[in-house]
Amino acid sequence: MQGKVLEAIRNDVVARVNRLFEKTAQSQEPRLRLSQLGLCPRMTVLSIQTGITADLTEAAGILAAGHLYEQFIAEAFEGEEVIPQYEVVLAGVTGHIDFYFPQRLFFIECKTIAAAKVSDGFLPVDHHVVQVHAYLSALYEMTNERHYAALIYFPRENPRKFEVFTFTYDEAWHSELIIRIELLKHAIETGEVPPVPADYSPNKFPCRWFSRISRILITCPFFERCYGTASEQPQQPTPTAAQESSDEFREMDAELEDLVAYLHSLRTQKKQLEEQEKAARQEILERIKSARGRWVGREFGLLVKDEERRVLDTKALAKVVNLDEYRRVSVATVVDVWKIR
Repeated sequence: MQGKVLEAIRNDVVARVNRLFEKTAQSQEPRLRLSQLGLCPRMTVLSIQTGITADLTEAAGILAAGHLYEQFIAEAFEGEEVIPQYEVVLAGVTGHIDFYFPQRLFFIECKTIAAAKVSDGFLPVDHHVVQVHAYLSALYEMTNERHYAALIYFPRENPRKFEVFTFTYDEAWHSELIIRIELLKHAIETGEVPPVPADYSPNKFPCRWFSRISRILITCPFFERCYGTASEQPQQPTPTAAQESSDEFREMDAELEDLVAYLHSLRTQKKQLEEQEKAARQEILERIKSARGRWVGREFGLLVKDEERRVLDTKALAKVVNLDEYRRVSVATVVDVWKIR
């Protein structure tokens, strides 16, 4: 009885949290926003034209985590005049600032990020910088006042290792953003699709990348429209025999290391699952003892039977027959991965 109560509590909590994620996902229906101005223009236009949102599940998860940190920031500035989710408009495109301090002419934008990316070389993220400048430009048009901004990054694994970057209104950014907006509007209205940006790569964000959040390889839903199918993509040159030497080590690029990390994670999980499966199987056999047959429950069924299996005794056979004449030679590609530290 107690087990059923605990299961009912768990199912209720899961259902409620899932409804929140679904609500968040639905609120992110494709439309032009100031937060998108730094993202791939081709993806933005195709998303609005087709109604398909890239990476919706993970984005909803990041947004949910971000809300928790936003509440934390709100407590840090308790007692001051602050407007959360303040709506701003630039050239007809809206955006929502996390925390706006009208008396200070200042706002805060919060972001969550994987701890592995909290470094001087990676932060601040380019499209986040564009987003902040879009808000600064919008506030200048709305108030005719120069504002300041703080962009805060909270590592999900350890929020105390946060990073803060500051910005101020910039006329050059203002002019560039107006042009970006007009080009995007034109493409959306005419049905034209912008080209793939020259500095984009089919194996890098935002086209295809390894997510350190979900530990999976994520591909833009419009990938094939930009680069074609896998068979149409250029093949990598075949390594020479010298390059394939087991004694030779080459430096691994970031994209390849992400894939290696993913494979290592899968193999670790597979080993753990196999051990758990073996233990669960043994518990079942111990519970039913020598009984064999079928069992049916409310949701699951069980079949246990003894099967006779015939195995060829190759050692005995080798004494009377030369097995080498019947062996086929094949080449198998060995892929071994390990964690250095």
